[in-house]
Amino acid sequence: MSKLKEIIKPLYHKLQRAVKFYRRIGLKNKNFTTISNNCTAGYVYQYFGLPYRTPTAGIFFESNDYVKLVKNPRYYFVDAKLEFINHIESKNLKLYQHSNNWGNYPVAKLNDIEIYFMHYPDQKAAESMWYRRSKRINFKNLFFLFTENESFSKQVIEEFLSINGKNKLCLLNTDYGLINDSVIIDSRAAVGEGNLSWTPQIVLSAINWKKILNELNA
Repeated sequence: MSKLKEIIKPLYHKLQRAVKFYRRIGLKNKNFTTISNNCTAGYVYQYFGLPYRTPTAGIFFESNDYVKLVKNPRYYFVDAKLEFINHIESKNLKLYQHSNNWGNYPVAKLNDIEIYFMHYPDQKAAESMWYRRSKRINFKNLFFLFTENESFSKQVIEEFLSINGKNKLCLLNTDYGLINDSVIIDSRAAVGEGNLSWTPQIVLSAINWKKILNELNA
């Protein structure tokens, strides 16, 4: 079986590269930055086989903190510095303390907002990733993706949508009665650990990413 895997593995990787090359056909804008409130930004780069130009992959924000970041991204990604804290010091302890993985990943303050490095093993890895990928951000070619989570409310969505001059989209599982071109309602997200699970399949199929990204650079 191990010999068979050794034979199949390189063929699989070649097939994946070919598929991603095919997906990039017609994608004119490849130097974009997607800023999300959770892991979903990473899905876009993985789908097209492009290098990450966002630090918001493998992490998540509480929704009010994310809106603060969207209002002033250059400050939070360039000027503000990470300060790692114990998870019990988190201002959102009551919101997240009952989730299964709480306390097993790094938590950091970025001035008045908090970042939860859910898919990073330690502070060193989280800090290295954050600063390295923050340097890759293309501030002239930004797109903001806000996906519903346990800290959502109609008020926070409206605040996000009211931010002027931003290329943005809100992906919801719940119909909050909002009619806006920047809102997509998709009820396929599953509930797990008290949070909505936006799988790559849902996020990639709910949004016409090639059209959105090409229009960013139009």
